[in-house]
Amino acid sequence: MQELFHYPLIGAILYRLQMIRVDTCGGGRERTNLAQFAKRAYDSGRPIAIYPEGNLMAPGERERYRSGIFYLYRDLDLPVVPVATSIGLLWNRRDWRKKAGRAAVEFLPAIETGLDKHAFMRRLEETIEAASDRLIAECSGRPYTPSQLVLRSQGQNGIGQPINAPREAL
Repeated sequence: MQELFHYPLIGAILYRLQMIRVDTCGGGRERTNLAQFAKRAYDSGRPIAIYPEGNLMAPGERERYRSGIFYLYRDLDLPVVPVATSIGLLWNRRDWRKKAGRAAVEFLPAIETGLDKHAFMRRLEETIEAASDRLIAECSGRPYTPSQLVLRSQGQNGIGQPINAPREAL
């Protein structure tokens, strides 16, 4: 969400809070920068919070989880506490208007250290998505439905278009 740093008031607050900017298109160079900044944050006792999808998704949608969180998990040898939310019901990431209403945030059991990349990423995604889908159903009063994977990186044509593949294949 490095674009948030460009907004006058929000950017100044984020700089002051020493938030870590991440260029999700930066590849290996950005992974090195992220590791250095995250190590500094950890050493100074600050918590590290990450959206593994890279941004807030609309209810019922999910995106490919980015692997940067795995490298922090591995390199810092820290457990990861997944967090589920229903905030997308009230806050559309593409709209400045916010709705009043009820939203929930749930801190889930920590994922212990030592898992390989595939096992960690699968567990993280399954844990967060199942809990978020449940919270969305509870807060919206709608029946529980699993979120659908969408392609954000395919340009405007891919947004909102579900991929018809089971989670196991991803």
